[in-house]
Amino acid sequence: MGIFATTALFDDLGQYPQTADSYGLIHADLVPENVMTKGDKYYTYAEDALIEGYRTHRQMPDDQLAKLPMFTAARSLTYLGWVHTRAGTETATELTPMLIQMSCDAVSEYLATR
Repeated sequence: MGIFATTALFDDLGQYPQTADSYGLIHADLVPENVMTKGDKYYTYAEDALIEGYRTHRQMPDDQLAKLPMFTAARSLTYLGWVHTRAGTETATELTPMLIQMSCDAVSEYLATR
């Protein structure tokens, strides 16, 4: 899955329009592991609120929103790189299993939307 996922991301991100309408401000720390949860519902609630708030200031057509799994998958893979560069540290040892699972989930969701 890893090589296919990175190839798919490279291709899809390369085809994503590079226009003012398709790029905006981001804060890459709004990811599931940084949001307090109560069951599976709170992240969805936070994500929905973020999108609603974003749309009050800037257009985000549904076709662009549909690309969110692609960006989430790409971001999740950066976390694997982060722990890889810290291999053997207590933080990496503790986080790696969770980050692997999170990345696999994000990549699976992304590939299912392709």
